[in-house]
Amino acid sequence: MYRRWVMLGILLAAWSGCGDEEKNPVDFGAVVEFVDANLEVAVREHLEKPVEALSREELLAVTRLDASGREIVDLSGIEQLANLELLRLADNQIRDIAALAGMARLCTLDLANNQVENLGPLSELSQLRDLDLGNNAVRDLGPLFGLGGLQRVELSGNPLDDNSLNSLLEALREKGIEIVFTEGEEVDVGRQILGDFPLVYSLGMNKSDLWMMPANSSQRVLLSEEKYGVYDLFWSPDGAKIGFILAKGAFYTLRMDGTGKEKLLGATDLERKSDFISNPSWSPDGQRILFVAAKIGSSSDILTMDTAGNDVRNLTDDFTQNFVPRWSPDGRRILFYREEDSGDTEIFAMDADGGNPIKLTDHPAWDASGRWSPDGGRITFVRAEEGFASASIYAMDADGENVRRLTDDSTYDTSPVWSPDGERIAFVRQLDPQSVESDIRVMDASGGSQLALTDPLSRNTSPRWSPDGSKLFFLSDRDGNMDLYMMDADGNDLVNVTRDSVDVATFAIGPE
Repeated sequence: MYRRWVMLGILLAAWSGCGDEEKNPVDFGAVVEFVDANLEVAVREHLEKPVEALSREELLAVTRLDASGREIVDLSGIEQLANLELLRLADNQIRDIAALAGMARLCTLDLANNQVENLGPLSELSQLRDLDLGNNAVRDLGPLFGLGGLQRVELSGNPLDDNSLNSLLEALREKGIEIVFTEGEEVDVGRQILGDFPLVYSLGMNKSDLWMMPANSSQRVLLSEEKYGVYDLFWSPDGAKIGFILAKGAFYTLRMDGTGKEKLLGATDLERKSDFISNPSWSPDGQRILFVAAKIGSSSDILTMDTAGNDVRNLTDDFTQNFVPRWSPDGRRILFYREEDSGDTEIFAMDADGGNPIKLTDHPAWDASGRWSPDGGRITFVRAEEGFASASIYAMDADGENVRRLTDDSTYDTSPVWSPDGERIAFVRQLDPQSVESDIRVMDASGGSQLALTDPLSRNTSPRWSPDGSKLFFLSDRDGNMDLYMMDADGNDLVNVTRDSVDVATFAIGPE
């Protein structure tokens, strides 16, 4: 069944790059009405005004509206919301979209699962960049050629005429527009983005949609719509389930097809009630889940539980601050860092049951963010000097010996991530720690041959390797929003994977 491409962002703050047209002036005091009662109800619910008269002033203040699944037939009157930037009208009974013709500020439009045939009214919407027309009656794509800002369009499930099938689809793609057209064997001009691995990500910070892109696909599938923010996505080792934390307060899992959503554990369910939980990961054998539970103003502990949310074990029940635990590749040890009485932090390792804790670093600077090499023989970490004026990436043996500095610049280097073969390390460099501008770099595991893969004029962060080491994924705001990007390991062939009007909050790459 076709899964529509949803652009959910109704309650988020305004995003850059949209609605550059001057806003329409307010006609104070004018009273407005709608022909379709269902459309009017959607507007009233958005304004939280169920009965009173609607004024032109109120409607011009609306920049986002979700009116999906309302059995709307007639859009007459929607032109009075002339400052809309995002409009979601999926799953209605709309044929005529003439009322949208003058909505010059519209950037994102979702018309999936309607009966639209004529796209002419959209031809002057110069700000439109994300368009979902899936499962309509569209035959002629000609009107889309006037949309200079269009970046992505979903066309699956439309009876396109021969001209559109044979030439217009390809011509739109040549203009740099990402086309998704997946039904029918003859045509598929949607770009294959991923390799032999799936990808899951969440859109929105306070209210999230959870999406998945299957392996070898350019499509995305909506797994879950959540009323709260989704954080800390993580895959089971066999790729059968996705785990996440909802609103930093509870663990959930669901299957790859979006079914079987199950709550495992909440922060307040713990014996020592916590304010939030974070940093989850599945053990390599798939039997246990590792995480941090923190009490604001008190301690943060490292715990494990079984995959049903039972048999919870506190591994650091010592009333200290413990952070970012990571399983060793064989699952026998856990790496983490701890705040010392002196105020700095040091790298520790302990057995998987919490026994035999060993301090691996002992330095007056802040040592944090330890990561095992793929073979478990080495560890990278970040050392921030006093005052956090600079930070460098270091490596050491798994027993804490042979500490070596890998980056030696007066910059701020963080987030080291080993390539799957252990030969390279990707990391983030900030030239100024007070600025969010940063770039993604790659170096040899020995610290040599550093290569800048992105420009430092935007925020580029959270690098992750593909399972085969050929690609790097990262988050960037280079196009206005925080989108998910993919590039070759040498920085070539950059692709905006999500190209959305809502920020990507988090993402996780699944196993092959």
